[in-house]
Amino acid sequence: MKIIKSGTPVKTVVGDVKGLVIGVCIRGFGQSHTIEYQVRYFANGDQKDCWVYDFEIEIDRPNNGAGFNRDRSNDNFNDEEPILLLDENNS
Repeated sequence: MKIIKSGTPVKTVVGDVKGLVIGVCIRGFGQSHTIEYQVRYFANGDQKDCWVYDFEIEIDRPNNGAGFNRDRSNDNFNDEEPILLLDENNS
């Protein structure tokens, strides 16, 4: 089971709303489990948060465009860094 760490920037699959994971709720374990994330975001100058299922969000990867003036600070971004793995065989 893969869990996104708290503080990871994410965006919604529909609408591209960007926010930060601030909470995780895991219900069940093994084959029958659901993972919900509490995401904090800004809309119209207000700070808001909501609960979404794991399939509704994805990790917001840094955008490194091509060219001479591109930002190189995110070149070493590790895809596995913001994810925790839980062993489903150990209870």
